[in-house]
Amino acid sequence: TVAAAMATKAALQTAEGEPWERRYLHFESHLRWSFYGEPRAASDESLPVYAKLKPLREALRLWEDRRDSEVTASVFDGLIPRVLAVVACSEPPTTLPPLDGEGELEIELAHVKCWLCNAFVLNVPHGSALDLYGGSKDPLYVSSTKIAVQKLLCILAYLDRATGDAELCGRLTFIRARAHVVPTSSAA
Repeated sequence: TVAAAMATKAALQTAEGEPWERRYLHFESHLRWSFYGEPRAASDESLPVYAKLKPLREALRLWEDRRDSEVTASVFDGLIPRVLAVVACSEPPTTLPPLDGEGELEIELAHVKCWLCNAFVLNVPHGSALDLYGGSKDPLYVSSTKIAVQKLLCILAYLDRATGDAELCGRLTFIRARAHVVPTSSAA
C-alpha cells in the first residue's frame, strides 16, 4: 500500500505540466494496476488507451474546473497527494460488523477519513461496500447512472475537508431503526 501510494504520487509529480487528460490516465492506471490489482501484461508499461472509470474522470474534471486556479492547486497537486498521504501512513481499513438489525454503530472521524481515502484509491477488499470499482451491481467508478458523478463530487468535497489543515475530531454515528407505522383503520 505504501509503495503503491508513493509510486502514484511520483507518477503524478513526473506528469506535472502534461495535459490534464494525460495526468488523469496516469492516476487511473495506478488505481487499476497498483491498488486494485487489475491484471495487465508484464510488458505493458503504457497507459491505457481509454479511461475506464468514466464517472471518476468526469467528477475529477468538474472538481478541477470549479477550483480557483489562483488559490487552489490542481486536483493532481493538492487533493490526490493528500489522500495518498493518508493511505501511505495508515493501516488498510478492516470491515466492521454490519448492522443486521436495529442498533447503532459509532466510528471515529479519523477512521472514516482513512476508510474513504483507501476506498477512493481502491485499496479496500474486493467486493466490499467500500469497493467503488466492483463492490456492487452498479459500482460508483463505472456506474452509468447520472447521479454517480454527483456522489463522487460529494466524496471529493469530504476528502478535501478531511485531508485539509483542520483536524477532524468526533464520531460518526450510523443508526438503523425500524419505523413503526400504526395502521389506520378505515371507518365504514
